Amino acid sequence: MISDKHFHYEVGHDDQGVTVKVAHIPTHREKLVHLGPGETVADAQKNLKYELLTGFMDEKDFRSDI
Repeated sequence: MISDKHFHYEVGHDDQGVTVKVAHIPTHREKLVHLGPGETVADAQKNLKYELLTGFMDEKDFRSDI
């Protein structure tokens, strides 16, 4: 199961503004963005987390019987 404990979050600042970095610890994948106008840190973290998981799993690898 993938949980929030598998992610590391960092918020920083550079000459271009506020930076948000999210790392997926088990796969060593990470993404970094600068906040856009009106974007919140929480929104950026959610989007980066989604991007990190996209392509990480293939839905066809899972089967559910009801």
